[in-house]
Amino acid sequence: MDTELHSRQIMGNGGTVTLCQGEESLYVTVRGWDGTMLAMLDVDPSEALDVFNHPFADPRVPDVFKRTPEQDEDEPVNFDELIDEANERHEHAS
Repeated sequence: MDTELHSRQIMGNGGTVTLCQGEESLYVTVRGWDGTMLAMLDVDPSEALDVFNHPFADPRVPDVFKRTPEQDEDEPVNFDELIDEANERHEHAS
């Protein structure tokens, strides 16, 4: 059974970010204001808090995990590309 280690509200849009311990790994989930799962990311223990606190969950960086119409539902999320995109959006919003 998975264990929730920490959770935080995304200020401004009501979403949540949660750090969890699975059977074999740590992972971070990002949910929208309505509880819709936007992302589930397996994380290295040494980077778990950085991912949990990353500005991809900042309200000034909207819908960074929203799939484009061209993406297949089963296509894996490229974490590195999403973080780069989120960093760019965060820099422009600051």
